[in-house]
Amino acid sequence: MPIAGANRLEQEEGALDALLLIGAVAVEVVLIIIALKRFGFAPLPGLALIYFLVAQVSLTLVYHGLAVNSFMETYSRGGVYTYYFQTMMLYFAASMLVVLSFWKGMFRNGAQRLGSIHVDITRFATVMPMINVSMGVLTAIVLMVFALVSDWEMIWSNYTYLSMTRADVITVPSFAILPNLLPLFGIVAAVLGAINLAMRRPLPAIYFNVVWVAISVYFLASHQRVAIVPPAAMVVVLSIVSTGSHPIAKILTITYTVFAYATALTGRGSLAHHGLSSLFDAPDQFVGVGVFDLATKLLLNGAEGAFVVAEGFARNASYPPIYEILSFSPLPSFIDKFSEINRLYQVRLSPFAPFSGITEAFFFGPGYLAALAAIYLGAFWLYRRVTERNRYLGLAIGLLVLLATVQVFAYPLRNSLKPLWMGVIIGVAALVYLPKPKIAQQISPQLRATLMGGGTPPPKRAAAMPHGGVLGRPMGGPQRGQQIRRG
Repeated sequence: MPIAGANRLEQEEGALDALLLIGAVAVEVVLIIIALKRFGFAPLPGLALIYFLVAQVSLTLVYHGLAVNSFMETYSRGGVYTYYFQTMMLYFAASMLVVLSFWKGMFRNGAQRLGSIHVDITRFATVMPMINVSMGVLTAIVLMVFALVSDWEMIWSNYTYLSMTRADVITVPSFAILPNLLPLFGIVAAVLGAINLAMRRPLPAIYFNVVWVAISVYFLASHQRVAIVPPAAMVVVLSIVSTGSHPIAKILTITYTVFAYATALTGRGSLAHHGLSSLFDAPDQFVGVGVFDLATKLLLNGAEGAFVVAEGFARNASYPPIYEILSFSPLPSFIDKFSEINRLYQVRLSPFAPFSGITEAFFFGPGYLAALAAIYLGAFWLYRRVTERNRYLGLAIGLLVLLATVQVFAYPLRNSLKPLWMGVIIGVAALVYLPKPKIAQQISPQLRATLMGGGTPPPKRAAAMPHGGVLGRPMGGPQRGQQIRRG
């Protein structure tokens, strides 16, 4: 009887947990609909809420055996199954944090739509030649130095995951930072390639597009998801700055982005083949793979943070105070020496899977969790304030904060918060130098909310005059400029 009673109690608790999860997901779906209606597809809050829901769906598919996350199996200790409910509710709590930050815009007046984003690049026509030459020379120097000091045998073929993105690939220790700089130069080249293509400058457009493709292919050969960042940046910037559609360039770039993302998944892990020679085997990875299976892999990989968080809860970790404090530091490592501290005290799920920032803060203690929540609340507030003054800067800050929001569930705190700190720097500078919006001083709050929400203002009721007329239109004959219609 005690065993039967325990089983009954376990079943009742399981049913209650299921009801709570169904209710939480239903609430999130409703909130996403409201957020998209009020804010559109702005980075915050809509896209953040969508990401949280996608992560929950991915975790649920694996938990119930409807999908398989092969990379998770390389570091799993069963946390996905033992901490499924806690992880799901964590994402629900994160959704509520975002909603509370944008409560006024979602349920009252004050929604902020970014609207159509377009930059007139003709104003930069006089400075583009100088930018092209300076960045072109700098990029060429960096790539040539990287080519001279790199281990080309490793670049061509190796079986050590991440070796091509670390100092291991550099034969001269003084240039060990170069692999970390390549993604930045890839993004800059993609942006300049898109701008020059939109401005119909063929030579610089060809040069910079070749540069970002080369850098992206390098990271694709190492099976890193950062390979998709330059092509994604190219498509986004081209859509913002170009007056033409450029369908061929966009279709080719988007197709490559999807292919690169899918290919990066095939080589994750310690025993896979990496290097440029491995790219010749990439098409074979898709032979016999159905569209549903491929879509499932892409979905699970994009929501990797859900599995990292759940598995992190199944571990035990302790950190010294110096690691805990410097994990929140915005300073580069060459100033606060965090890279040395990180090597000594970082805890990982496996050699190829780090702890998430959420998990780290959990093991740091409640005070650090509260500090992390306060940092994100401040970033959300900054995004709202800057968007009121300049929607372009608001978009930039929103994307950086969104990236930090996604990363904190998959990568350590120090790495995850870097985009957020960049957004904070831009936002503080914007608040200091940009004037306050004048619209709030010129129109009523009701009309301002209507305009920001994308609707039409309500008709203004005319005030009655004592003798039956209306304000501004006295009783009597026709006004000057009007004609009397004669029958």
